[in-house]
Amino acid sequence: MGVPIAIFAVESLLLVLMLGGGVYVFILILIPIHFAARWMHARDDGAFQAMFSYAREQDVYDPWHRPVTTTKRPAGYGKDLQC
Repeated sequence: MGVPIAIFAVESLLLVLMLGGGVYVFILILIPIHFAARWMHARDDGAFQAMFSYAREQDVYDPWHRPVTTTKRPAGYGKDLQC
């Protein structure tokens, strides 16, 4: 195989779907994709793990500051008034 099982599963699923739909040209597209994935995995086997972790949004940038303790408004300033 030469590629991670997740990539191979996606390739196999796409192959079955395309062959079932009669799109035989997809085989010509899938072969270079498979060899590129195999080359990438042989060169750096952690690349797919990093790619999948970013795809699952495990490293999301949050621009908003969320302090652990929230500051309360002082008494007055409409704190206990009904809207």
